[in-house]
Amino acid sequence: MRTVAGSLFSIVVNHSIAFYGADIHIAVLGVANRLIMFTMMPVMGILQGLQPILGYNYGARNIGRVKASLKLGILVATGIALFGFTGLMLFTRTFVTIFNNDPELISEAVPIIRVMVMFIPLIGIQMVGSSLFQAIGRAVPALFLSMSRQILFLIPLILILPRSMGLIGIFYAFPLSDLLSTGVTVLWLRRETKILSEKFEDYPNTDEADACVDTTNSTS
Repeated sequence: MRTVAGSLFSIVVNHSIAFYGADIHIAVLGVANRLIMFTMMPVMGILQGLQPILGYNYGARNIGRVKASLKLGILVATGIALFGFTGLMLFTRTFVTIFNNDPELISEAVPIIRVMVMFIPLIGIQMVGSSLFQAIGRAVPALFLSMSRQILFLIPLILILPRSMGLIGIFYAFPLSDLLSTGVTVLWLRRETKILSEKFEDYPNTDEADACVDTTNSTS
């Protein structure tokens, strides 16, 4: 489904840019997507390492460690995204010249990329939040949250905003979808962690479990 969503997004955004802009703006989108992808690759690595930890401790009914791992994952992912955001905002022109030295493309790309990455620091929260549901076997919310950015928000915004804003509205759709999808993820995440706390309230959390181990070792 995510692959289908990605293909549908590519069709919509390319046709919209071709209608409201020119070929050079499609090239700018290609450069921007690659820069954003490169920035978020370390976050994807964090997710790959985080999911087994979340799933293992969920299976062990250790909700304290699930929450602690989730919080740490969000902090690290947000830090990485913030670092990438800072680099893209400060050295936009330098990064664009890695792909193309055309002065016209560079002049078009710099302001557009800065618009597109406006809320990139929030993406870490959205990605880690959706990975929790995948780790604990909640397929429906995991799929919904992972697709919400492109299908629920980004594609409709790409179709709606240019009607009043013109070409730049297409690129403003990206940060707005980041903001909205993160908001939905946070709300769902808060609800889910509350449910997990109530469901496993009779099981020891991380601190209690460690204390029990320490007591047992001391007695021995």
